[in-house]
Amino acid sequence: MSGSASSAPYRAPAVTRFWFWCGAFDHRLITTPVEAIRAAQVGMLVFLVGVIASVTFGLYATVVHGRLTPLTACFAVLWGIVVFCIDRSILGDPHYGDLTEAERAGDAAAGGPPCPRSAAPSPPTG
Repeated sequence: MSGSASSAPYRAPAVTRFWFWCGAFDHRLITTPVEAIRAAQVGMLVFLVGVIASVTFGLYATVVHGRLTPLTACFAVLWGIVVFCIDRSILGDPHYGDLTEAERAGDAAAGGPPCPRSAAPSPPTG
């Protein structure tokens, strides 16, 4: 056998695909179990940030008003959903703009992969 099993895409369980969605990952692009674990961890973190935002808003409203009413509970859940959506959108569209020369040099010094634009030849100096 020639290792055809390694070319098959990784199929994550449904619960794990939910965490992929929370972290704004496309489950079709995950090819190894290690990538799946990393993506699921990011998704869990984003989900927990939303839950913590809801709980914190609920505690704040309870302290300010003296009790937790159904209206403040609804606002707490809404606040958690807003925070979750903002975090998920930040992860889903990581457009950071152009890197400056200093950032490229810092990446190279740290042993990171070279920026595609830094691979272009520099203009001749004369």
